[in-house]
Amino acid sequence: MFTNEQLASSLQALTLAEPVICAAVVIDKAWLHEDILSSLPNNPIALEKFNWAKSNDPDPQWTVNSEGLLCKDNHIYVPDSNYLHLWVLQLSMIIS
Repeated sequence: MFTNEQLASSLQALTLAEPVICAAVVIDKAWLHEDILSSLPNNPIALEKFNWAKSNDPDPQWTVNSEGLLCKDNHIYVPDSNYLHLWVLQLSMIIS
């Protein structure tokens, strides 16, 4: 059996769990965007597409969003870096 205090404490913990997880995802997302941006200059293909997207004659398939991230068909392009693909996969599993 549980006391009223134990039940109330458990309910408070459950109520706080979702906002804490969401805050952690927001922080991770900001760090992820920062890492994606910093990896672009090290990836020749990404750098070429980034410069092309910002040029006067861009390919409509490649764009740069308001955060400065390279996008292909309106999806953020993640360079083939050591851990970025894995991080994106982990975040997508947490969010869904």
